[in-house]
Amino acid sequence: MVTLDLKNKINMENITVSMPYIGKVGVDYSPSQVSITKKKEKQAQIMATKPTSRSIDNIALKFQKTITACGGGLTGCSHLPRGKIAFANEIERSIRVVKSDGSLDFKIDFEPYIPFDVTYITDNNTIAVTSKNSHTVELINLHTKQMLKELRVGSPCLGIAYTKGILVVRTRGKGLIEVNPHDGSIKTIVSDNIDAEAYVATTEDKIYSTNYSRKSVKCYDC
Repeated sequence: MVTLDLKNKINMENITVSMPYIGKVGVDYSPSQVSITKKKEKQAQIMATKPTSRSIDNIALKFQKTITACGGGLTGCSHLPRGKIAFANEIERSIRVVKSDGSLDFKIDFEPYIPFDVTYITDNNTIAVTSKNSHTVELINLHTKQMLKELRVGSPCLGIAYTKGILVVRTRGKGLIEVNPHDGSIKTIVSDNIDAEAYVATTEDKIYSTNYSRKSVKCYDC
């Protein structure tokens, strides 16, 4: 930073001819308060920043509330918009939707199938429901509470999750598969045979699948 500073020698009212000068102009150099960072240096700083991962040992669960409107015989659930939760109730053979305050919003009859798991499809406000006594995944519109379509997978369906426009389904006989909810196309992720209840969950780039008989959880890349 450069500063020009005018310094008066005398009072301007007492100027005489013999005076060699009436003031001086000085140049003062001082460090600038503005920090300048080169573009490449900034990019290097951004690239060097790594997200911190939390250990499961440092996660503390906090009790929120007890929900009774979901009924007994629950096998699966999924969060919906506005704090609602959809529950799969195998005893009633129904899907119960509970409000954020814990009260029952509505119930969808799932006869003759026995619901096992449910997941929310954000694209069109629908839920996808699996059943152990059916080889299909049922898509139900939450507004009309009516079935939109059946997705045939050719094997009893267990756990289900929705990610990146695709349904990830745990089946008996075909293993872990991807199902396109729009055209019903199927892609095998892992081919194995599960003879017990198994669930699936997804993150941005991972798929987690449980194995009840082996008491294990497997992780796969999306």
